[in-house]
Amino acid sequence: MLTAIYMVFGKHKKYILLLVLFLFSCTAKEYKVVDGAKKIEFGSQDGEKISWTVISEDEKNMTLFSDDILDAREFESISKLKTEEDFSFATSDICEYLNSDFINICFSKKERERLVFINEYDDVLVTLISLDNLIDLDLGEIDYIQGEYYNNDKYFSANEKIIAKPTKQALYNDIEVFDNETFAEIMEQKKVDTRYDFANGHSPYWTVNIADKGLVYTVTSTGYIEPREADSLYIGVRPVIKIKKEGNS
Repeated sequence: MLTAIYMVFGKHKKYILLLVLFLFSCTAKEYKVVDGAKKIEFGSQDGEKISWTVISEDEKNMTLFSDDILDAREFESISKLKTEEDFSFATSDICEYLNSDFINICFSKKERERLVFINEYDDVLVTLISLDNLIDLDLGEIDYIQGEYYNNDKYFSANEKIIAKPTKQALYNDIEVFDNETFAEIMEQKKVDTRYDFANGHSPYWTVNIADKGLVYTVTSTGYIEPREADSLYIGVRPVIKIKKEGNS
């Protein structure tokens, strides 16, 4: 019996091995696990792959949060703030940028085809992190009360798990990096070595949450939650996207 099996499959073992490897490659995970978090590279900026953390997933899709701050820009222009009645992320300048220029520059055609709407009821493919998302990421002991994120030591008190570093693109666009000063201002002072830690330095970035008319909640460079004026030019952009898993059409 064993001899018969070997005669049938033995001489084809090379092809069987190739078939097994092929099937394995089809089912292999496209992400890697680092310190318990699922990481994936998707898209590129300035010739470097963009690293994301998988913050949620189902059978078909994964929701990703960029590991780095990818750019720096205002949430909304002062001219629009003076005229618009409905101040929201969906109508903001930053939303328009993320869902047009950012997508076209950072993702290939094949990658853009994998993007899916964040929510089924809107046409937003790229958004920002919400305060609820940050809480859901199991970031430690956070006493959550709606509307009381700010100016209370119990709410995101210097939480190092939510801070992020700026990329070259963010630094180029003068992201705030130290004591409300921009990268360019620090360079002019010629105190870079003592004023800013390039290896471990962090910057503030926008969330999707509106604090009040003209104000948006941000994550500070030290991990606090703080509202800032929406027309601030030097706050970081740390996007959230949802993509189809490989093999899903």
